[in-house]
Amino acid sequence: MDELNSKITELISLLKKSKLKLATAESCTGGLISSLITSISGSSEIFELSYVTYSNQSKIDLLNIDPNRLKEFGAVSNQVCSDMSKNLIKLNANVDIAISVSGIAGPKSDETRKEVGLVYISVSNKEDTVCEEYRFGNIGRENVRNQTVLEAINLCMNRINQLYR
Repeated sequence: MDELNSKITELISLLKKSKLKLATAESCTGGLISSLITSISGSSEIFELSYVTYSNQSKIDLLNIDPNRLKEFGAVSNQVCSDMSKNLIKLNANVDIAISVSGIAGPKSDETRKEVGLVYISVSNKEDTVCEEYRFGNIGRENVRNQTVLEAINLCMNRINQLYR
């Protein structure tokens, strides 16, 4: 957890320096990213909002995810995870950068039979979206969630450094 807190602090500092507002749309992490961010004093300067869209219906209702894309690709897919961060930006004018995560934390797969530890992480700004696939393996539910947070923070910081430096 120390590594996560250190990374979160680094992200907050980078967002402050870049004068950017962040939002998250979390599925498999269940709000862990936003919880860790808001546990740091001063995060209110950079953190706008978070949606925990655990169910497919919540993805449709809160993030305007196309039900046909959910049916075709599944919630744990590059397509849907990318749409989650893109739509989060579109729906919230104050948000400059958005992180979304969707995956199979385990200990078992869901009805899609995608393997445990498969996670997609997407980062969007107003012009661009990047989505990466991660295969953490069946390392335990909490480890998958923690690794997802760590990689989400790393991907977000890399994008900020590429786009705003």
